[in-house]
Amino acid sequence: MVQGSGDVRGVVYRREGGRSYALGLQEDRLLWRDGGYRYMGSIPFLRDRFAMARKMGVREKSLVWYLLRDVEREMQRAFGE
Repeated sequence: MVQGSGDVRGVVYRREGGRSYALGLQEDRLLWRDGGYRYMGSIPFLRDRFAMARKMGVREKSLVWYLLRDVEREMQRAFGE
């Protein structure tokens, strides 16, 4: 979704503990926060961050770093790698 070329409306929220993401509306930011989710940014913003990470490298504690770290953890959990 983030790396695709389609125009996706909405923003991404990440659960405080990681591994859980949701696509929602920016207007509902306070409701998501009350539910334990943190605002990550819009899809176009995240696409831009991934493009920048491809050029400059992934910086520790960046949005891309958190997203990739969660994917790696999930792969390890699912496949025991």
